[in-house]
Amino acid sequence: SMVCNAFTCYISLLFSFMFFFYYLLSQYNLKEQKEEIIGSIKKYFTSLGIFLLLTAVLYIPVIYTLFENKFAISLKPVDNFYLNPLLLLSRFFTGFVEYNYSDYNVPYVFCGIFIFFMVILYFYNQKISIKKRLCSLVFLTFVFSCFFLQPLHNMWNLFVSMPYGFIYRYGFIFTFLFLYISYEEIIHFKYSDKIKILIPTVFIAGGAYILIIQNELYKINSFLVSDIILSLLFGALLFGVLKYPKYTKPFFIIIIILHIFNLTMNTYRFINVGKYNSQIRADSFYRYYKTYKTAFDYIKNNDASLYRINSNDTY
Repeated sequence: SMVCNAFTCYISLLFSFMFFFYYLLSQYNLKEQKEEIIGSIKKYFTSLGIFLLLTAVLYIPVIYTLFENKFAISLKPVDNFYLNPLLLLSRFFTGFVEYNYSDYNVPYVFCGIFIFFMVILYFYNQKISIKKRLCSLVFLTFVFSCFFLQPLHNMWNLFVSMPYGFIYRYGFIFTFLFLYISYEEIIHFKYSDKIKILIPTVFIAGGAYILIIQNELYKINSFLVSDIILSLLFGALLFGVLKYPKYTKPFFIIIIILHIFNLTMNTYRFINVGKYNSQIRADSFYRYYKTYKTAFDYIKNNDASLYRINSNDTY
């Protein structure tokens, strides 16, 4: 992440620090496992120190550039910070990539309907300790709040500014938490209550239906209909796993196939829209360049003293 982007590196380090202490609080008994906790803390900071030493050649120039204010061209003050809740809700469903729409202002949090299903079911699994579920809920809520609360949002962007382009680039930490929580539910799924499966089924199907109603916000109704069908299928299959344990393997094979199909649909949509938007931007730039170059050529031919126009045109 450090090689790719300085902001991503900062986000990864900050999140690793938070996730480490979340893991300690949720997994260990603070009174009875003090030695294990101290040992884990020592290992964490030792590995972090080794990482910083090995990557010093990368981050020292970045820090130097920041202090020299040469990095200011990549920063801008926060302006009109606002995220529509329904717009963010739509990101949990399949196919939300709009044509001619600036997706940089909306976090990418899609993991698939099955993962969404597992996360909701996780908080109703009585086998998982209340402390662990509470810690997960608090941490997930905290990260989710960063999308809406400007002070928390700024924390992920060096506190005082945010990068040009994708301002919610830290959205991947929310996705990571989603995947981690869903994994915890999968390994404890056999202890889930069959009746509680109705909760994520109704919640996901209801959320998709709400977005179908909001036609001006979300016009990809075919994908939403598929999400409703998938939520019903996942609910029925997971109910079958709990009802008929001896058929667990074939049920989960079907679930995996449906999950892969769901991710493939979203990827296909994303690639197609990306190609379309790239072509639109290329055409727009060509029209812009053609129009202004004609104007520049006309001015230069009539008044050669305007040398700065020549320089700007060349740039």
